[in-house]
Amino acid sequence: MSKVIDQPVLMVVEDGEPKRFFWIKKWVNVKDVVDKWSESGRWWDEEREKTFYRVLGGEGGVYEIYFDNKHWKLYKVFD
Repeated sequence: MSKVIDQPVLMVVEDGEPKRFFWIKKWVNVKDVVDKWSESGRWWDEEREKTFYRVLGGEGGVYEIYFDNKHWKLYKVFD
């Protein structure tokens, strides 16, 4: 199961890939990028293209984060 969060996060990026992000008063290290894809978004609402990453956290959690060419957001947390 997953829970939709869709909130902005502070992100540390190295070589264009997410390395860690700040969520619920702690840093979550990105152990591995499991998947990466792009979505066009709601172009009719002038929404920007988003690049999604499904990542494995250093402590074992699985997260979906995205970048919309302006902001990083935590989209989902998987149980």
